[in-house]
Amino acid sequence: MTERPKSPRTEGTTLKDLSKHLGLTKGTVSAVLNDSPYAKAIPQHTKDRIFAAAQEMNYQPNFFARTLRKKRTHTVGVICAEIGDAYGSVVISGIEEALSERKYFFVTVVHHHNDQLMNQYSDILKNRGSEGFITIDTTLSAVPQLPTVAVSGHREIEGVTNITLDHTKAAKIVLGHLHQLGHTFGLAHCSEPKCAMSLATHIDLVDAKAEQYCARCGLRLVQRFTSLGGEV
Repeated sequence: MTERPKSPRTEGTTLKDLSKHLGLTKGTVSAVLNDSPYAKAIPQHTKDRIFAAAQEMNYQPNFFARTLRKKRTHTVGVICAEIGDAYGSVVISGIEEALSERKYFFVTVVHHHNDQLMNQYSDILKNRGSEGFITIDTTLSAVPQLPTVAVSGHREIEGVTNITLDHTKAAKIVLGHLHQLGHTFGLAHCSEPKCAMSLATHIDLVDAKAEQYCARCGLRLVQRFTSLGGEV
């Protein structure tokens, strides 16, 4: 009695399984799936067959093997002070959207302004394959172990790219609008009882620009900082 051919596996398919199913060498299949320079010499119809079979057989490349071969993990460590505050949540949401579009994965850690914990997390992220860091509301005092993008970073440190707001433009837009409406008052700041460090920094910088603008426009600037729910 003739055995019926077994259908391809839909889970745990290896490169060897895929190559055997296609009748091609592992090198050819691997070159196409990894878009290596060698793949340029492979006919398009063969590439189409490989991609179709990989999808049909639910082939997933081995993460560790690919990482060793390409020396890339496409992983970013996101280091933030607090994860529940409104400011950090918005920034993390933007990071997620940007990294997802570029097929990057990210791991988030929270240091609660604890330097020892931050150093510990930096070591862990690096040892587990992170290619770089993104810091949020975090004061860096030394050169980081990996290339770093500091959101609201204000210190010039080697290996760190600071992402900051244009406080001069922000002050001009807000106070210019008030001036056009005929107001002669300035600013009052309200925040959560536990204000994020970066928010306090923003307020100081905007206040400095606001004072300069008010002096030129004849506005009387009133500055008061209060917790949410208190008097303004």
